[in-house]
Amino acid sequence: MDVDVFLAGWEIECCQPPPAEGDHVSWPLVWADDPSGPGALELAWSVRPVAAGAGRNVPGLLLQHGPLSAWWAGTAEEEVPGRGTLLADLHGGMPHHVQPTGGRVVRVQVVVQLYRRAGTPTYVPVAGEFELRHVTRSPRWFDEGSGGPEPRPELKRMQSGVLVGLRPEAAAG
Repeated sequence: MDVDVFLAGWEIECCQPPPAEGDHVSWPLVWADDPSGPGALELAWSVRPVAAGAGRNVPGLLLQHGPLSAWWAGTAEEEVPGRGTLLADLHGGMPHHVQPTGGRVVRVQVVVQLYRRAGTPTYVPVAGEFELRHVTRSPRWFDEGSGGPEPRPELKRMQSGVLVGLRPEAAAG
């Protein structure tokens, strides 16, 4: 079963090698309650217990679906959303005991997201308003839209990252 995983552009611009079709990757995943985001899918998760003393300094639940492992920031098993998005988190935003999910990259798509101004200088994504553009390798740098002089537009489109089609592999051992 292939799944889509969103990898934010800033993760790649910082220090993550741009993924390409055919690459093997291994990333810690977060399950986000974003039913209309890029790559949204439905999964029936099993909640796995977190071992005592596992450094659980971040509230949340460890989720499992076949070879997929993900962290969800909620604390009640019955509130885990059945529809959401998988996000790669490569900069330590989750507990260390979340095992990375490994697999083969089968598709790469640049996500061009529509953003609405929510204050100065903040923009927020408009739910469900994005376009996908197929590439064979992720770009290293992402277009953040016009950064022109004031006044800033109410709406703008920016490349927010890539949606990676991942064919998960069972963990060794």
